[in-house]
This record gives sequence, C-alpha cells and structure tokens, in this order.
Amino acid sequence: MIKINVKYNGKNYSGEQTGKQIVLDAKKIIVDKVKKHAEDTLLEVTTPLNPMIARENGSFEILLEDRGGEIGVAFESHGFSPELTQQIAEALNRKIKQ
Repeated sequence: MIKINVKYNGKNYSGEQTGKQIVLDAKKIIVDKVKKHAEDTLLEVTTPLNPMIARENGSFEILLEDRGGEIGVAFESHGFSPELTQQIAEALNRKIKQ
C-alpha cells in the first residue's frame, strides 16, 4: 500500500485511508482520491494525476510550500524503489504545474 501525506503551510492532509480526499486550498491543487484494492494490496492513486498502481509498501510525502504565488513541491519516499519514487514524483510534478 502507498501511504500519501501532503503537507501544506504547516498543515497535514493524510491520504492513508480508503477514499480519503485530500483538498488543498492553495492554487486549487487537489490530490483527489486514494483507493485501496484490498484483494492484492494495490493502491491506485486516481487524481488529476494519471492512475498509478504500485505493488510496493511504503509511504510517500509531498511537501508543498507557498513561495509568493508559486507553489514549491518536494517529494520524499520511504520504502519504495528509486524507480517508483521517480515515476510518482514526475507524474505529480506534471499535474501540479498544470
């Protein structure tokens, strides 16, 4: 399962629970839904992102920072392969910057 935690302006928005919506006010950035597929512990992140499915366990933290009208984005992962981390970070960056 992927656990997603979003931090924005000192507030935590957790995405660890099934169907939990993470809504960030600033710049209408929305990490939409985190769905858990219990049968094979897949977690599909369907958001403004392309769907991403991972068969790995770990957590992924998205750090958002307001930089005077711009949103700065940083990513930190725990327990994922570097390839998966890179894939998720690239997809998130693409969508957040749109």
